[in-house]
Amino acid sequence: MTTLHDDIPHPIPPAAYLRYKENYFFILIAQDQGVYGIVHINHEPGFDRVKYTANLSVKGKTYLYNKVVSPFPKNWERATEIGDGQLQCKFVKAHQQFDLSLHTDEIDWQCTFTAAQPTFDYGACKTAGGLGGNRLSFQEVMTVGTMMQYEHQQQALLASGKVTVAGGETIAFNGKGYRDHSWVF
Repeated sequence: MTTLHDDIPHPIPPAAYLRYKENYFFILIAQDQGVYGIVHINHEPGFDRVKYTANLSVKGKTYLYNKVVSPFPKNWERATEIGDGQLQCKFVKAHQQFDLSLHTDEIDWQCTFTAAQPTFDYGACKTAGGLGGNRLSFQEVMTVGTMMQYEHQQQALLASGKVTVAGGETIAFNGKGYRDHSWVF
């Protein structure tokens, strides 16, 4: 079951510091305007780092962003906004709205993702594979046999925003989106 607190970063149990990670993955498809994108934010406190990655395509031109931040942010747990100053994710309303932005010399991108459908748990992370025989479940594999927490939620989204590329062209876009949020020991 998901709660209103599932969208924001979670407290990290002490036992999990060996290999806890929390991921946010957003997909943007605004086909009519030729704007597409993927954003991945990967928190790894045990490695004292956060990875910020974006791959945006605007009318056929690709804009890549990749940054690793270390040390791990001090005020991360339950934060309502995460980012490195260039790539930002704001949790506006749990399960309803997420504002993402990327500001570089090449591109200024702002996107609001809103719920098109309710959040759902990715069922394969719970038991798939382990119900009928000797195969390990996805959860058993991902938690190295400990069966500790592995949460993996998905959500269909609507996306709208604007992007300005170097040279000054600004494009407003509306399209579809999708998000994946997982946290695991």
